[in-house]
Amino acid sequence: MANSTKARNRAGWYALACLLLVGSLLALSLVVAKLADGAGAPRLSFLMVAVTVAGGLLLVLAAGQRQSMRLDRRIVEYALVSGALFALPNALGFLAVRHVGAGFVSLSFAFPILVTWVMAVGLGMERMNALRLLGVLLGLGGGVLLASAKAGGMQGAQGWAALVLAIPLIIALGNVYRTLRWPGEAGPVYLAALMLLGARWRLPPSC
Repeated sequence: MANSTKARNRAGWYALACLLLVGSLLALSLVVAKLADGAGAPRLSFLMVAVTVAGGLLLVLAAGQRQSMRLDRRIVEYALVSGALFALPNALGFLAVRHVGAGFVSLSFAFPILVTWVMAVGLGMERMNALRLLGVLLGLGGGVLLASAKAGGMQGAQGWAALVLAIPLIIALGNVYRTLRWPGEAGPVYLAALMLLGARWRLPPSC
């Protein structure tokens, strides 16, 4: 019993550390995107290079871990669809950061988990939970208030603000798709690499 409790505690701290690390890197990527845009770098080309390098590194890592790296129609479908659902919100963020600022784009990336839960309940993948529902409603309500306050000060950029607000929905769709269509016999690092490489082919060459 004590060992299982310790294991759960370690898993909880590990999850929290991963959440903080991923959130920090995501925020940093948007700041770097704004700096690159200010330096005149083509925005989508910058994103395409980053995605390609990350996908290549994960592919090498998957090979080093001797993960299953089979390739069939199901895997190709997964790579292309999950890649498209990954590329679209990131491309929107990189294109919009010039018009609405990195802070507003970062705010939109904070809510996909809430939208994902609502979709999962609607599809019967999760059970309705009153406490979780209250948390989701409070989170979304706060997000709407913050987004409205920020959008009100964006003269001439309301269209970009509306596109940015679609980012949580697209990311949530990607989360649900990956859950439903996850190929069970392939390694997770390998699938992550294919998703990134699939996203690379969905991005235009320059912008």
